[in-house]
Amino acid sequence: MARRYRFGGFRLDPATRELWQDDRPVVLPPRLFECLLWLIEHRDRAVGRDELIAAVWGRSAVTDNVLAQVVARLRRVVDADARDSAIRTVPRFGYRWVAATTVESAAAPGAAGPPAGTGRQRRGRRWRAVALGGLAVLLLAVSIAWLRVPVAQRADAAARPAAVLPVERVAGAGEEWMRLGLMALVGDRLRDAGQPVVPDESVVAIVGDAAPDPAAVAAALAGAVPPLLIAARVEATEGGWRVRLQAVGEPDLVSVGDGADLLAAARAASDGLAVRLGHAPAGAAPGPAAFERLLLEVEAATLAGETEAALRLLDTADARQRETPEWRYRAAWTAFVAGRLDPAEAGFAALLEDLPADAPVMRARALNGLANVQYEREDLTGLARSAEQAVALLRGHDAPGELGRALMGQAVAAHRQGRTEAARQGFFQARLALERAGDPLGVARANLSLGIVDARQGRLPDALVLLQDAAQRLAALRSAHDELLAHVHVAHVHLLLLDPAAALAQAEPIARLGGRVRSPRAQVLADLTRAEVLLANGRLDAAGELLRRWCATGCDGPERLPLALARRALGGDIDATLPDLRTALAGLPAGEGGRDAGRAWLAVLAARRTGGAGGAAIAGLRAWAGDAPAATAEVRLYAALAEAEYAAGQGRPAGDAYAAAWREALAGAVPSDLLEVADAYVGWLIRQGDLAGASHVAGHLAGWAGRDFGSALLQLRLRHALGHPAAWRAALAQARALAGERPIPAALQVEPTAPAIGTTPDPAQEGPGLLGDG
Repeated sequence: MARRYRFGGFRLDPATRELWQDDRPVVLPPRLFECLLWLIEHRDRAVGRDELIAAVWGRSAVTDNVLAQVVARLRRVVDADARDSAIRTVPRFGYRWVAATTVESAAAPGAAGPPAGTGRQRRGRRWRAVALGGLAVLLLAVSIAWLRVPVAQRADAAARPAAVLPVERVAGAGEEWMRLGLMALVGDRLRDAGQPVVPDESVVAIVGDAAPDPAAVAAALAGAVPPLLIAARVEATEGGWRVRLQAVGEPDLVSVGDGADLLAAARAASDGLAVRLGHAPAGAAPGPAAFERLLLEVEAATLAGETEAALRLLDTADARQRETPEWRYRAAWTAFVAGRLDPAEAGFAALLEDLPADAPVMRARALNGLANVQYEREDLTGLARSAEQAVALLRGHDAPGELGRALMGQAVAAHRQGRTEAARQGFFQARLALERAGDPLGVARANLSLGIVDARQGRLPDALVLLQDAAQRLAALRSAHDELLAHVHVAHVHLLLLDPAAALAQAEPIARLGGRVRSPRAQVLADLTRAEVLLANGRLDAAGELLRRWCATGCDGPERLPLALARRALGGDIDATLPDLRTALAGLPAGEGGRDAGRAWLAVLAARRTGGAGGAAIAGLRAWAGDAPAATAEVRLYAALAEAEYAAGQGRPAGDAYAAAWREALAGAVPSDLLEVADAYVGWLIRQGDLAGASHVAGHLAGWAGRDFGSALLQLRLRHALGHPAAWRAALAQARALAGERPIPAALQVEPTAPAIGTTPDPAQEGPGLLGDG
C-alpha cells in the first residue's frame, strides 16, 4: 500500500508495517498493528466486533474479551489518556477510529516488483496463452510513459478498485456491442494484471443505457476507498482503431492503443494502463479473434439484460468452439440467468466432469454457478456441498471475487439449515473477500445477510445498522430486489423494537420497489410487510385491502403463515383464520417458523379453548417445539408461554410456567416478545389479584407505551386494575392517541372505582380462563 497515515504525533506506514511516534519507532505485535490499521482504513464508519475479529484473526474462536484486551493495549499506545480519544467504543456494536487523521502518499518499497505467480486466473470468459515475446515488446513500448508517472501516484491508484465505464463510441464508430463488450475486455485485462476491478454488472446497473456520469458512478460506488474510474472511448482511424483509456481525475494515468484489429487495440490500451498502475500486463491474445469477439458479444448482451439474444449468439458457435470450457461455462450461466435451470444445471455438472484438476479457479467458477442453481431449487445440501468445494479450491489462489461468492453460498446454506453462528462468520469472511475484490454489490449483499442473521439472533441495534447501510448501498447500485429485501427487514426490525412509526417510514420504498420487481413471491412479501406495518399503526382498512388482494385465492404459498396471522390481527376473528393457521402449521418441520410459528400456535390454542381440543393443540405444539434438535430462543419462549396459557385455561397452577416464559423473554430482550408474554402474564396476575406482580411485569413495557398501541393498552389495563382514576385517564388518552382504527375494550373505558385487589385464589378455583377444555 502506498499511503501513510498521520494522527497526533504518530505516523503509520502500512507498506513497511511500521508505526512511528515523532522520530522513534513504536514496536507493535502483528495483531495490534492489523487491528489499528483496519480501524484507521475504515474510519468512515463504526466497525463491528465480529468484523474486526474476522479481519485480524480470520476465525471465530477469538472472544470479545480478547479483542477488548487488544483495543485496551492499543489505547495505551496511541491515546493520550488511554481511554477512547482515538478509538471510541460504540456500545453493543464495536469500535470507531475518531482521531483526526491525514493521508499522505508514500513511495512504494524499492524492492517490490511484479508479484510472483500466484495462480491468478481471469474470470474465465476467454482463454489465454502466454507469449513472452509479445509481452517484452509491450513492456518496451510503454516504458517511457511509465517513467512519467510518479511511483507514489501509481501505487496509490493501484490500491483503489477500478471501475471501467461503458465505452464511448466516437461519432458512432463500430457496433453497439462494443459499448459493454469492450468495457468487459478492459476490466478483464486489468483484473488479470492484478488490479481490483468493480464487476461490470455493478457499473451497468448504475449507468443503464445513458452516457456515464463519472460523478454519479463515483457517488454510487463510494466506500472506504474511492474507486478509480476509467473512462474509455473507441474511434475509427485510417489504419483501423484507436482505444483510449483515461483515469478520471488522474491526467497522467492515460493509455492509448492503436491497431488494425479492434480487440488488439483494446488489449494494448488496457495493458498499457496496467503497467502505469504498477502491474505486469496480463499476456497475449486469448485465442482466436473471432471466438474472443463472440464471447464479448455474448457478455455485452447479458450485461444489457438481453439473455435471449445472448443465447442466440451462443448458438452461432461452431462445433470446436462449443467444446471449449469458456463456451460451456458461458452457455450454462446464460441459461441460468434466463431462468432455464435444467440446462444450466446439466451444463455446470458436465463442465465439472471434464475440467482438469489443475484448473482450480475455473472449477470453482463452475461450482459457484452450480450453487446458484441449487439455491433456486432449494437444494440446501447441494448448495452447501458445492460452495464448500469451491472455497477449498480457491484457498491459496488470488481470486477474491470467486472466493467471496463461494463463501456467500456456504453461509446462505448454513443460515437456511439453522446454523446461525456459522452463517454469521461466513458472511463476515465473504464480505472481506468481496471488499478486497472491489465488488460493492457483493459487499452490500453481505451486509444485508449479516443484518438478517443479527435480527434472527436478537441483535436488533446491530441488525438495524447493517440493514440500513445495505438499503442505502443497494439503492445506489440500482439492485431493486435486494433493496426491497433490505427495506422489508428494516421494517420488521422496527416492529420487533415496538417502533411502528419508524416501520411505517419503510412502507413507501417497499411499495415502490415491490412494483418494480418481477418475482411474484417478492411482490407478496412487499404487500404483506406493508400490511403488517399498517396494522401496527392502526390503519386497518388499508391493511385489509392489501390482504384481500392476496387472500382471494386462499392465502396459498410460502407466506401462508404470516398472511394468516395478519388476517387474524386485522379482524380478531380467530375462527375465520383457524383453517389457514392449521394448514400452515401442519406442514411445518419441528422447530422451524420461529416467532411466527409460536404466535400461530398460541392463536390455535386460543381458538380451541371451548371446543374440547385444547389437549390436541398443546400436543401439536409440543411436537413442534420438543422435537427440534436444538430449539432456538424464540421456540423456547413461545413454547413456554403456550404451556402457561394452557395450564391457566385448564384451571391448573400456571405461575411457574408464566415465570419461565417471562425469563425467556427477558433473556432475549426483544421488545415485541416482552410485550407478547407480558400481555398474557399481566392478565393472569390481575386475575389472581397480584397487582404488585402485574405492576412489576408491566413496568418493563412502560417505556414503549408512548409509541406502541399494545404497550399503551397494557398500561391502561394495569391502571384500570389499580383503580387510580388520574393515572387511568392519562393511560386511556395515550391508548386512544395510538389506536387509529383499533378498538379499545369497552370495560377499560369505564372509570375504575376501586382497585381490583383480592386474595390469590386457589389455582383449582381459577375458572375456565383462556383455554378451558369444556
